[in-house]
Amino acid sequence: MEKMNKNNMYAEVVLRSRTGASLIADGTRCITADKLRLYQAEPDSPEEIKRKLEKVGFTVVATSQFGVSISGSEKLYQDFFKTKIIERPVTMFLGEGIEHQSNAFFLEEPPKIPNDVSGLAETLYIPKKGYFLAGEGTMPTPSYYHLRPPADISRLTGADNAHTRGFRGNGIKVAMVDSGFILNHDYYAGRGYNITVHTAVGSATQDEYGHGTGIAANLLAIAPACEFHFVKMSDGVQWATLAAFRMAVQAGASA
Repeated sequence: MEKMNKNNMYAEVVLRSRTGASLIADGTRCITADKLRLYQAEPDSPEEIKRKLEKVGFTVVATSQFGVSISGSEKLYQDFFKTKIIERPVTMFLGEGIEHQSNAFFLEEPPKIPNDVSGLAETLYIPKKGYFLAGEGTMPTPSYYHLRPPADISRLTGADNAHTRGFRGNGIKVAMVDSGFILNHDYYAGRGYNITVHTAVGSATQDEYGHGTGIAANLLAIAPACEFHFVKMSDGVQWATLAAFRMAVQAGASA
């Protein structure tokens, strides 16, 4: 089973809203886009709590008006939020009768928000672990018909027509959030793509699932001249989905 790096553990801090509405209390309700503003913090709250958390030793990965994505050591969480992060095995049910044994991480007891940040933060939590449906290892070469990117992708989606008219994604920033991206993968070598890799967790040179490296080929087949920002959301153990989407926004992606 996977092992977490206990010197660099990821979690989410939920900010207090300026209206008193609570994402935690209302989390099981259907929150529509027009209601989101009710859960936004005061404009200065993200930067203020960022300074306070960094001062005590946390790394602030990304921020928004709703929360702050952080990482730090196991001891730092215990000292600051007065709760332990515990690890235990779980069975993940992937559908079609498929099960996967994995480790998951939990707070041993509800965190105690220190007085210094209690006016800014509502609570702390560790996101649930997810999964990707993807193969690993060398790309297969089946004898039956299968898609061969990039040519088949651009042809079947109709992107070839746009390409011949000069629309290839030039001047467009596109962000993709996924498992990871292997920039030096043989498939991408020599294709001239403009790729920047960001990491919410883990290494920028690894894709523990192989999912992101494969799916990115589809996007780049359609918009080969775009400014492509890939944001890694998982290191195989931790899932930093919110942080990754926040980083995509901060990168200035327009799609």
